[in-house]
This record gives sequence, structure tokens and C-alpha cells, in this order.
Amino acid sequence: MTWKESKIIRIIQYSIITLFSLFFILPLFVIFLDGIKAKFAHIFSDSLFIQSLYTSITLAFISSILTVIVAILLSNTRRNFSLDTRLGSMPFSKLLNAIVAFSGNVYLAIPSLVLGLGFFLMYQKYDGSLFIWSSLAILSANVLMSLPFALAVLVPAMHKTAKRYDKLCFSLGLSTFQRYKEIEYPYLKSSLAYVFVLSFCFSLGDLGIIALFGSDDFITLPWYLYQLMGSYRTTDAAGVALILLVLVLCVFILIPKIFRSKSA
Repeated sequence: MTWKESKIIRIIQYSIITLFSLFFILPLFVIFLDGIKAKFAHIFSDSLFIQSLYTSITLAFISSILTVIVAILLSNTRRNFSLDTRLGSMPFSKLLNAIVAFSGNVYLAIPSLVLGLGFFLMYQKYDGSLFIWSSLAILSANVLMSLPFALAVLVPAMHKTAKRYDKLCFSLGLSTFQRYKEIEYPYLKSSLAYVFVLSFCFSLGDLGIIALFGSDDFITLPWYLYQLMGSYRTTDAAGVALILLVLVLCVFILIPKIFRSKSA
């Protein structure tokens, strides 16, 4: 038996969903309309665009890999301190679990520009190339920014696998590598793909720390887009924004399909 709501409640719900959908869809629709008017041959022939695209994709890929690795380690640590079959019954296990949980969400309390300013001051104080310091700053910010969302996806999934297969794995004496290869990875494959895609898109569109380090020698796609808008090249900026939008949508659609096809 299904729960039937009144007609007024349904009208209110549909109105709220429609209103917020318009807030989300209309800006993307405007980007599409203005972006298709851009001269893409001129954009793709610009060396700064090629450099910014290559830098953004490289940093996004590296930060996504790092996010997945750190998220797995933190999720595994949290379930070690949570489950009674592991270390959950030990003293201070709840406190340690809370500390680990806080470490994965600490970036929510720190503005990205504060972290970027710290790296910028270190760059001015210590010798080193701008590329190295800016790359470290952007990678650190992207990983920390993606971790709260990655942990929200991986922690419940890894808890489920531990509750379901811990006794079996312990009885078979599987090593850590064998456990992750045969038990964890097939079950977590879709979650890992989602975490990778989410971190990739976060990194691809970030304009926080690059605002401190951006230059002609180190440029990302959002910084290139910002430069176009600052020089009143709005048509080219709309074209770059459309390219960025298409790239993000392709990543969100294709990578999960690749993971599903491999699992099949």
C-alpha cells in the first residue's frame, strides 16, 4: 500500500523541484547558447588554451588518484576503530575514530584561499620553482576538498564489506592484497569510480588557489577562462566554458560506464 499525499502537497513539491531545477539548468542553457557562437578553431589554436587544458587534466587526474588512495586509507582506519571484530572494543577507539573522521573533514572549516596563502608564503620564503609549489598547493587543496564527499561514499560501503566478509577473510587467512583484490575491489568498484569522477570534476573547475599562483607559465582552464572574461573576450570565454562543461559531462558519463563494462 502506497502513501498518498494531498494534491496541494504534491503541487508544492513539484513547484519547489521545478524552481530549483530552473536555477540549475538556466545558467547551463545560457552557456550552451553563447558557447556555440564561439570560434572554436581560434580557441583550439591558442597555445595558452592547449597548455591550460593539459595542466588541468593532468592535475585533475593526479588529485583524483590521490583522493581515492587517501579515502580508502581513512575509510579502512575508521572501520577498524568502529567494528567489534577489529579494534572497536578497545579503549579510546571511539575517540580515535572521531579524530580520523575530523581529519577527513577538516578542509570544510578552512577556506581554500587560506591554505593557498600558506603555500604562497612558503614559496616566497623557500627556494623552489613556481610550478612545484603551485602544483603542491592545488593538489593538496583538491584532495582535501574532495575527501568529505569521498568518505561519505566509501565509509558506508567499506563498513558493509567488513561486516559481511570479515569472518570469512579471517578464517581463510587472506592477506591484505588478496582481500582487496578478491573481496573489496569488486564490491567497491562503482563507489571508487564515483569518487574518482567527483574529485576529477572538482579539480577541473577549481578557481581558488590558482588565483594566487596563476601566470602565463602556470595556467589552468578556469584561470584561462577568468583571463578571457577579464579582457572582455566574452564570446571566447563562453566557448571555453562550454568546452569545460562538455568535458565534465563526458567524464561523469564515460568513466562509470568503463568501470561497469570491466566489472561485467
